[in-house]
Amino acid sequence: MKKLALIGDLRGPGFAALRTWHFRQLRPDAEVFDWRDPGLERQVSFAEAIVTAGIYGPTRAAMRVVGDRPLWLDLPGDPFADAEAAALRGQTEALVEARRVFVPAIGRADAFSSVSGRARDALQGQLGMLGREVPIVVIPVPYTFPQPEAAVRGAVSAGVDVSGVSDVSSGPDVSGASDPIRIALIGSFNTWFDEQTLANALIGLARQRPVGIRVIGGDVPGHFSTGYQNFRQRMEAAALPVTWLPVQSDAELPTALGNSEVGVVLDRPGWEAHFGSRTRLLFYLWMGMRVVATCRCEQAQLLTKQGFVQEVRVGDTDAVIHALQQRRPLPDRAQLRRDWDPDRLGRPLRDWLPERRKSAREGELLAELLREREQLRQELAALRASPSWKLLDGLNRRWRGMI
Repeated sequence: MKKLALIGDLRGPGFAALRTWHFRQLRPDAEVFDWRDPGLERQVSFAEAIVTAGIYGPTRAAMRVVGDRPLWLDLPGDPFADAEAAALRGQTEALVEARRVFVPAIGRADAFSSVSGRARDALQGQLGMLGREVPIVVIPVPYTFPQPEAAVRGAVSAGVDVSGVSDVSSGPDVSGASDPIRIALIGSFNTWFDEQTLANALIGLARQRPVGIRVIGGDVPGHFSTGYQNFRQRMEAAALPVTWLPVQSDAELPTALGNSEVGVVLDRPGWEAHFGSRTRLLFYLWMGMRVVATCRCEQAQLLTKQGFVQEVRVGDTDAVIHALQQRRPLPDRAQLRRDWDPDRLGRPLRDWLPERRKSAREGELLAELLREREQLRQELAALRASPSWKLLDGLNRRWRGMI
């Protein structure tokens, strides 16, 4: 058995950290490192093969330290669709960065894991453009989390909060129901998240009946903060009863949820949801909560067919308000344990036996093309910045204006 190094996220609270937790259970023979570790190249020098878990930091770190060793690269979702989502929220540099990081990575790795069949198909096309034939396996998000699985949550009485914080609105109850709808929002307000429709729905719902809202997490530091800031401003302007909580540790999350009964996951338009996944859907179910969500990714569509998700259309405020008020019992979660079993879904990684790399020529050719492209870009930028170019360009513009 070859010695493996698993490069993932041991410090963050997000998807990459959960993916690392899952992968280290599948490969207990691997020594695990955080992608931020100083001296990572020296720390993984013992390894005969490298595995990553999570897409951004782990990919960058692995490409920096892998050398000529076999590389299993985890690409959950499509990085170029992720970049599009960021660009649509004003981060146009994300497209350039995605090409800079992931084109060489896709040209280098010896095996891939993805999170959906759609993302696998997209990756297959990208590999085809590079003339590569490399194994790709789909390892969806499984139904397992560090916290113990919680009992199914039923209706709760008004004004009672197990954490001792009262977070129920006192708005008019025109629906005739006096008990509040207790809503939890867990995770980041990322570039794909539709905080505008969510805010519209919560404000509209609070006009009809009491609500209690818990927000655990928020923005994505260093990546995207606008969505969370906009949402919080609207909640505070509408004086809705929201308990704002920071990111919680695995052990703290069940208590932080209080007696929340329903989680909401809303996608914006764009390709990211088509290729990606929504881990928080399964987490809400793991915690015994019902789920209201747009169903654009494979995972959400399957969960909807199984009766675990109440589907709403993208951008449909009225549908979200209606669904939040429809308290439906959860089906037997034994089906989730069977269909989303972590050991079965992760078997390809568990059984991976890396071979010595036959040739690194593909990666060398791609790297050379990228270096040449970058050199030409720099030369063109220098040419356009030169006095001669500016003079000739000005004369050309004047000439065109005269004819």
